Amino acid sequence: MRSLPIQERCIGLDPLSRSTMKLFVQDILHLEPVSCPNLKGTGLLSFEGHVVNRVEVMGIIVSVDKREKRHSYADNLKDIPRAELPSSLQEKLDELRAVCVTKNEDGFDIGDLMLVRGCVKMYQDQLEIDVLDHRKIENLCLEYERVLQMPSLYKLYNQPVKLPDNIEKVVNQTDQGTISKEAVESAIAREIQACFSSAVRDPAITPESVLTWPAVAELLSTDRVSRQGKESER
Repeated sequence: MRSLPIQERCIGLDPLSRSTMKLFVQDILHLEPVSCPNLKGTGLLSFEGHVVNRVEVMGIIVSVDKREKRHSYADNLKDIPRAELPSSLQEKLDELRAVCVTKNEDGFDIGDLMLVRGCVKMYQDQLEIDVLDHRKIENLCLEYERVLQMPSLYKLYNQPVKLPDNIEKVVNQTDQGTISKEAVESAIAREIQACFSSAVRDPAITPESVLTWPAVAELLSTDRVSRQGKESER
């Protein structure tokens, strides 16, 4: 499969980078680090030209690997502090441990159909999913429905990042070092106006008032001052 290049200037503007991508397990295992020189070592992973943050995978459990979260080793027992709990607290602790063991033993088993959502990352040179949500699928029709969805989703994933024309123009101006405060204001105003035209509009908020918000005004003024300083140095 041909891998599309990552456009560094589009990272963060790609909607897929902030959404949960539904991928096959084999494709998750073949995710590669972002190839941009300025982003090496950041831990970002890419798939077909898109930065992958969250994934959703569905599959059948074929093996279970139980591991402890942490191990402590010592070569001198005299240096290890010890404490004794009262009998009442010790009994409650034993009850909690029994509940945890029962929960683990009654959990998921081989052959169960699972749906897992989480953040994909590299840990100790191994690819893993930091699980945010997982559950057992009882209705097998959901698996068939997912199989029918995947071709349409992959058709979208295989397309390069395409920004709106007005945002593309601002990005190009940024690359050429000719961006202005007016261009940023105009782009923000157009985007907000487009959002208002497709949703229920709050009469107390207008595109012009958004530009006066402290966070937006500070961002625009900082950008203008930094660029004026660069021009004076030239």
